[in-house]
Amino acid sequence: MLYEEYKILAIAVDTIHLLVIAFMFCGFVAPKEWVALKTFHTAFCIAVPISQLLMGFRCPLQVLSSYLRKKDDPDYEIGWDSFTLKLIRKIFGISLNQSIIFICIVSLAVLGVTQFIVMYC
Repeated sequence: MLYEEYKILAIAVDTIHLLVIAFMFCGFVAPKEWVALKTFHTAFCIAVPISQLLMGFRCPLQVLSSYLRKKDDPDYEIGWDSFTLKLIRKIFGISLNQSIIFICIVSLAVLGVTQFIVMYC
């Protein structure tokens, strides 16, 4: 595989990452009639924090993106900042603490569990 292809794949992973973040936040406002989507969203919001716990609080998509960028450019330094922190810094020019992102992720998990209880109990 050419090095340029790794960069393209990393950009594709980052795009998917953006879509996942949007789905996690916007899925809560989906109509109740969309049962399959609500069920998937609920399970997803519970599974994401669990996967991050298993990955040491690093999103698997961030790990994959960093790996692909390292394959593209051997001098690329893999940082510990989350994708969301980098995105906020790039778009808005502000730096946030990693703890804020962690609180948001845990809040989404709690909302997911709450949504599950409301839907099925």
